[in-house]
Amino acid sequence: KSHNFKVHTFKGLNWCELCANFLWGFTAQGVKCEDCGFIAHSKCSDVVPNHCLPDLKKLRGVFGIDLTTLLNAHSSTLPFVVKKCVNEIEARGMDSEGIYRVSGFADEIEALKLAFDKDGEAADL
Repeated sequence: KSHNFKVHTFKGLNWCELCANFLWGFTAQGVKCEDCGFIAHSKCSDVVPNHCLPDLKKLRGVFGIDLTTLLNAHSSTLPFVVKKCVNEIEARGMDSEGIYRVSGFADEIEALKLAFDKDGEAADL
């Protein structure tokens, strides 16, 4: 997966992770990958290998994040939200008619999304 570089203003001293040279300037000294945190000069970012391994600590929430980024961060082929929801349905919802056919209430769906975004895999369903 390619890096998701954005121009960044760093506080304090920082070095390019590709060439190991200092990032000079007061503002917009270089770029930083929003997924894995890789720091580089703008020119160096053009030749950085496309091997972005997202850092779970840098991901904010679950929803609205690129699916491949989320799967790479969790080293998984199936989103943990899907696993957790299916496990909950199998544990306590198999006797409910239309469990996979009828949509849930919008406010309950939003509450689940907020729980997953806030607590991740530890979300209490």
